[in-house]
Amino acid sequence: MHILVADDHVLLVDMLASHLQKLGDDVLISKAINFEQAMEVVRTAETLRLVLLDLHMPGMNGVDEVRTLRARSPSTPVAIISGDNSPNAVRASMEAGAVGFLPKTMGGRAILHAVRLILSGEKFLPAELYLKAVGLERSSPAIVGGETLGNLSSRERDVLAQLVGGRSNKEIARALNIEVVTVTAHLGSIYRKLGAANRTQAVTRAIEAGFGRDQLDF
Repeated sequence: MHILVADDHVLLVDMLASHLQKLGDDVLISKAINFEQAMEVVRTAETLRLVLLDLHMPGMNGVDEVRTLRARSPSTPVAIISGDNSPNAVRASMEAGAVGFLPKTMGGRAILHAVRLILSGEKFLPAELYLKAVGLERSSPAIVGGETLGNLSSRERDVLAQLVGGRSNKEIARALNIEVVTVTAHLGSIYRKLGAANRTQAVTRAIEAGFGRDQLDF
């Protein structure tokens, strides 16, 4: 699995690469410190599963280069990594074709979970960034000190742990030895209790609350 990390902050790139290696033994990480190098990797790579792209590294002209990269390799998903988390930056990035927006303030564990979601075909935005980007305030209950997570049943926590691990409904059903329809029912209850609209928001809020540290083998 080939992943490109494009950012001019070498220490950040090395940190990301270290975490991404945990995705599997077959992970190949390419690195670029400017947009020209990133485009060269995109042009020459036989298969590229994901590009993590700094929005403001040398050679970038904002989101215009996101469109350029997407045009060169339409099948390769691009996720933004950025220290600029303004609503305008988030909106513009997603409108340009990015499948995710990862703030540089995210911890390594959270980034790894976000990448797992993106690789499974989901889009990823931290809940707070999403709400700011669409001009809303969070109306659903926030997770503070695990209070909302505490409302989950034991089985719902098992399902959420699997969800945070990036597993599909079928994979969750197999892992927990339950029916897929039961998984779907549990997810509906989890979404309601966490105030999440979908699995991406549920995972984001779980990660923000520190959920999964004891359940997952990372």
